[in-house]
Amino acid sequence: MAAITRFHITFGLVSIPVSIHSATERRAVPLHQVHAKDGSSLGEEREVTPVKVHLCSSVQRG
Repeated sequence: MAAITRFHITFGLVSIPVSIHSATERRAVPLHQVHAKDGSSLGEEREVTPVKVHLCSSVQRG
């Protein structure tokens, strides 16, 4: 099959040849989204344990 287009990507002294071909069949590409905080997949459900925070207005030194 002939390429639709051909070109090179160059980074300094490194040149990478690239060729683009038309698709011969339809396929779904699985893309997985990830939570930024814990890195888990959006399809996964993680149980989050609540954390109690106590704030003190003064500090006692002994």
